[in-house]
Amino acid sequence: MQRKPALVSVIIPTLNEGKALPICLRSVIAQGYGEIETVVVDSGSRDGTREAALEAGATIVDYPGRPLGARYEGLLRSKGEVVLLLDADQVLFDDTVQRAVSAIEGLDMLVLEESSYRPQGFLQRSIARQKEALQRHGDQGELPPHCYPRIYRREILEATFSRLPKEMLGEIFAFDDRVLFAKAQGISKRVGFLPKGVMHIEESSWKDMMRHAYRQGKSAKGLEALGLGEDAIAPESSLILLKRAARNRYLAYSVLKELSFRTGKALG
Repeated sequence: MQRKPALVSVIIPTLNEGKALPICLRSVIAQGYGEIETVVVDSGSRDGTREAALEAGATIVDYPGRPLGARYEGLLRSKGEVVLLLDADQVLFDDTVQRAVSAIEGLDMLVLEESSYRPQGFLQRSIARQKEALQRHGDQGELPPHCYPRIYRREILEATFSRLPKEMLGEIFAFDDRVLFAKAQGISKRVGFLPKGVMHIEESSWKDMMRHAYRQGKSAKGLEALGLGEDAIAPESSLILLKRAARNRYLAYSVLKELSFRTGKALG
């Protein structure tokens, strides 16, 4: 008897993502895989985000907290055997889910190779070069050090969240992918890498990029206060990252991002 295709739950946290979310949801609808449910977990948007979700046929869940808590709330409201933790500013390739369902056989987690979505201008092309440089595999085919799973088997993700303080999840803005992977590795080491997985809609202005990095710095300080700082530690030093940036022609972007991050962490 042929096994029924696995249901894939796509969980997307949102807060005023009215510009990016329609592009994201169109890519979900375009998947060549029929068993998908989409859960948008919204934290009080006022810019058309909810309307875009309804138009795309997504289930909307209201949640007052930040992304990590929103992902957990979406997990509670979803039913899929396989869970894709997507961001509102990410765009899937047309066959991402189909390939992921096949690739996760024998595994518990999948890293999605990330690239930039239609980069234009110096800033976005710099970010695109950074993504390419950070995701190159090592000589032994090991996972790139800066990549974290986006796709989990439900039971692994449920077990991972059970290792986190539930009352604190709604306070975590950034590094949720690192925190989840750090905890998940204590449960399973079976993780794979899917090429051409997802594209990211990059910031189009230096001001937006620096503001985002500043908020990430503040979030890193908050993770330390919650006792999760070690789970979010970057796998490489700032010096190594800057050397790679110089070699791959995105040094200006890397320096400004690092300075904004450190300022946020110092003042957070």
